[in-house]
Amino acid sequence: MPESKYIPISCTFHDRLEHWSVSKTTVKVIYLVDDKTTEVRAVISDVFARNGADYALLAPSDDRAAFMVRLDYILSVDGIPLTPHC
Repeated sequence: MPESKYIPISCTFHDRLEHWSVSKTTVKVIYLVDDKTTEVRAVISDVFARNGADYALLAPSDDRAAFMVRLDYILSVDGIPLTPHC
């Protein structure tokens, strides 16, 4: 199934993601996967752009491998909701 068009997130929220990435703080990330809400405690290892979309690399606090989440699929981080548009 093809992914939907990327919708840029707010610059302020993007800055917060970069702050969490630099500080290596473990945070609770709630995001969508196949239209289902998913939650993980993780360190945001990196925030980057690839193929016209922005992503966060999450390193879970348990034994799972790191994985990417498209930023417009994030619903909240540590209780702070995603705000759309830059």
